[in-house]
Amino acid sequence: MADEDATAFVLRLGRALHALGYSSHRIEELLADAAQRLGLEGQFFTTPTSIFAAFGAQERQRTFLVRVEPGDLHLERLGRVQEIAEEVLGGTKTPRMGLAALDALDRETPRWGTTITTVAFGIAGGCAARLLGGGDGLVALVLRILRERAEAERGVRLTGARVGLRRGARGLDRSRAFALCGERERQARPRGRPLR
Repeated sequence: MADEDATAFVLRLGRALHALGYSSHRIEELLADAAQRLGLEGQFFTTPTSIFAAFGAQERQRTFLVRVEPGDLHLERLGRVQEIAEEVLGGTKTPRMGLAALDALDRETPRWGTTITTVAFGIAGGCAARLLGGGDGLVALVLRILRERAEAERGVRLTGARVGLRRGARGLDRSRAFALCGERERQARPRGRPLR
C-alpha cells in the first residue's frame, strides 16, 4: 500500500510540474529523484503532452502513461508544488498527504481574475511597445478601457497605471490621423533614389 501511495504521488507530482510549465528534462530529473527518495525504482520519459513512467524491476515493471496538457509557467503555484514535494520527500508528510495537498492546490481558484490579468498583460505589452519604438495611442485606449472594466469589477483603483494610460491616450488623435491618411507608410519609405 505504501508503494502504491508513493507511486501515485510521483505520478501526480509529474502532472503538476508539467501543467505549471516545467521543462521536460527537469521533470524527468525531479521524478527520478523523488522515486529514489521514496524507495521506488523508476524510469521516466516526458514529452510536451505526456509522461511515461515505469516502476519496478525490469521483469516485473509496471508502466504508466499520463496524458497532460502543456501549461504556462506559473511561478507561485510551482513554488507551492515544490514545497509539498520537499515535505513528502523529507518525511514531514506521507505520500498520501502529499496527494491530498496537490489536489487541494488544483481546486484553488486563481488569485487574480481574468480582467486584472488582461490589464496587467496589456500594460506590460504597451510599455514594451513604447520602449521598442511603437505603441501608438490605440494601445493606450484599449488599456484604458480594460482598466475601467477591472476597476468596476473589483472596486479597485489602478492609480499606478492611470498616469501612463493618460499620456498614451493623448497621442490617440494624432495616431488615428496618421493611419487614415497613410502618413505612417509615407514616413516609413526611404527617401532619395530607389535602390536597384
